[in-house]
Amino acid sequence: MTAQPSGKPLPLTISAKAVREGYRWLLRGPERAYQSKQIHAFFAQEIYQRQNLWQMYSTQVYFGILALLLQLPFTVPKDIKRRKELRYGRRLKGPNLVSAKEFNEAIQGDGIGIKTDDMASLLSIPASAENKHILAIGDTGSGKSSVIRQFAFRIQQRGECAIIYDPAGEFIRQFYDEKRGDVVLNPLDVRMPYWNPADEVDDEPEALTLAKSFYQPDDVPNVFFVESPQKIFAYLISRDPQAGPGGLDRVDGQQRQD
Repeated sequence: MTAQPSGKPLPLTISAKAVREGYRWLLRGPERAYQSKQIHAFFAQEIYQRQNLWQMYSTQVYFGILALLLQLPFTVPKDIKRRKELRYGRRLKGPNLVSAKEFNEAIQGDGIGIKTDDMASLLSIPASAENKHILAIGDTGSGKSSVIRQFAFRIQQRGECAIIYDPAGEFIRQFYDEKRGDVVLNPLDVRMPYWNPADEVDDEPEALTLAKSFYQPDDVPNVFFVESPQKIFAYLISRDPQAGPGGLDRVDGQQRQD
């Protein structure tokens, strides 16, 4: 505060620079009336150097617009997401509809995958999960076979092996290649290699298990007509059918020469 000869003290003090320049007193001048035009001319000349508002703030406006344009691609999606959360609520758990790219990023999809016309990229699963189950559910004609066909095609491109259960024979026409060494396991197909079910059993329990898979009850009233064929088939398959009458009897896991 600086005391005044008359009136209230000024809430100001002389600066150190002013003291060094020889100033000692800070006094309040008498009230004066100024003309607006004179004040305007003074500020325009001495303070603003004859610059208008656009000249003074054009640089700030340009940088502000540039900053806004650079931030829009990042802020608009977040703002839309925030508005959806305010309108529909925030999803805590359950399925979430995402793009193929977002799906791959979320689960680290770097393995086999599928693609449709409305996808920009491949929808892939992790390579470490390829040996696990994949369930495809949909109505008739929804594309389940197309999904399996895409898997088979990509496995073929990778030069790997696949086992396909194809009761309708819809995949064998497209993927079977005899020169590659493909094998058809269908007793009604002439391309199937010779197979003897007796080669799969080593003792009577295994033979009986195989017989039960061929002759099942299927609500037969008299179990005799089910158990008898099972026992007969198990006995016959326990013997070597290729050896003839003098073959090896392998009932009870023991081999005896007839």
